[in-house]
Amino acid sequence: MDEDYKEFLKILYDSYKENPKYQVDNKYLKEKLDIKLEEIHFIANYLEGEMYIKTEPYLDGFEVNITHHGIKLVEKWLDK
Repeated sequence: MDEDYKEFLKILYDSYKENPKYQVDNKYLKEKLDIKLEEIHFIANYLEGEMYIKTEPYLDGFEVNITHHGIKLVEKWLDK
């Protein structure tokens, strides 16, 4: 998996660990990843298709939560 995808999931994982009910929005991801908004949308679409995240429309973008599949994947990376 590409590093941007991994970093995307890691940001969501860290946010989940701090507050499981908190949703990250696309603007926060853009700040953290320092990539174009279009790329964030592309990554989010892929990760949602793989059931690692769940997105919801929000104002002029979206909010995103990591799913239990995404949590298990990140924890697998962290165990290595």
